[in-house]
Amino acid sequence: VDDDPGQVNTTGAWSLPGGDAVVGTFRRGPLRHDGERFTPARDGFRATVVRSVAQDGDDLWLALMGTGVYRTADLEGYTAEHRSPGPVTDTVDLAVTPEGVAAVDFDGVALLPPGGDWQRLPGIPEPGQGRPQGLNDLGLDADGVWWGIAESGTLWRRDNQRWTRCDEAGAERFEGAGEHLLIVTGEGLKIPGGCLEPLDVVHADLTRGVPPDA
Repeated sequence: VDDDPGQVNTTGAWSLPGGDAVVGTFRRGPLRHDGERFTPARDGFRATVVRSVAQDGDDLWLALMGTGVYRTADLEGYTAEHRSPGPVTDTVDLAVTPEGVAAVDFDGVALLPPGGDWQRLPGIPEPGQGRPQGLNDLGLDADGVWWGIAESGTLWRRDNQRWTRCDEAGAERFEGAGEHLLIVTGEGLKIPGGCLEPLDVVHADLTRGVPPDA
């Protein structure tokens, strides 16, 4: 890929308009795959960990751990989205919501409404490893309800701007969005539903073997 001899550890893969894909990596930052080969997709910075990618219209948003949140339309020119009180450099997830682009960082959630400025929203009232809140992953269902997964694996639901801890543990991450939102757990794939009762397993044969962002 480049002149760095170290191993490339992937963190996820996301499709791009036109058929290409962006692959997040631990050492190389974002890589573009055109169906045949990988090329570094960074300009003006050396991102290390690409934690999440979100598509909002023609803009692609990237959460770059240790570097911050960037917006790009072509994976060539990047705009840093670090305006206070926007997301801090330790951003772990991105999601496009009806309210705007949401970035999860160590302090909570930064929300950028369409045509507006960054706003700060509280994260879940559960501390993470060395950080004030433990929200790691954000998902939206078909009704636009926010769901969260904590670093501990607990599932949370956000209603009326308040987070409620659900009776579900062992969640690892979300896959899909809207009516296709699924929760990956060690028991299989689950569909978000009620918050105060265990969720039914819909695919018990798909557990840890599901690749991130498949």
